Amino acid sequence: MQPELKSFKLAGKQFPSPETFVKGNHLGFFCILDSRTVVSREQILISFHRSGRLQSQSRIRLRESLFMMLVAGEPQISNAIGSAGIGPETSGITVVYDNENDLMAFVESMGGLLEPVEAPFPDKTPENLVPIMFRKMIRVQLSL
Repeated sequence: MQPELKSFKLAGKQFPSPETFVKGNHLGFFCILDSRTVVSREQILISFHRSGRLQSQSRIRLRESLFMMLVAGEPQISNAIGSAGIGPETSGITVVYDNENDLMAFVESMGGLLEPVEAPFPDKTPENLVPIMFRKMIRVQLSL
């Protein structure tokens, strides 16, 4: 299964706490990333599929946490959230999900704070970043 991606620019001055969404009842996979940390659609897809394969072998309970660790290239969950998660400096987000209802509920809960952005990053990872991205992902995998 392929995840869906939607990117948004924040129309407000301050983004609500990530805790609001971590505690939400999602029907499927649902993760919010700071768009500045997304290199390419390929990075998201590879991280999504690897997180699915690695979850059964990992001590990490939430697939979203493992996914964020792979995207950020950080072997510690707290560092991954600090690096790839939303925070006070976030001006744009990318939502990775596999259930459309989760996305619609999220957008509705934001009350007009989000403005859709089309194609915020390339489909393929720029060639100069491929070795760096995969080295970081392997470092995460070896730490599990």
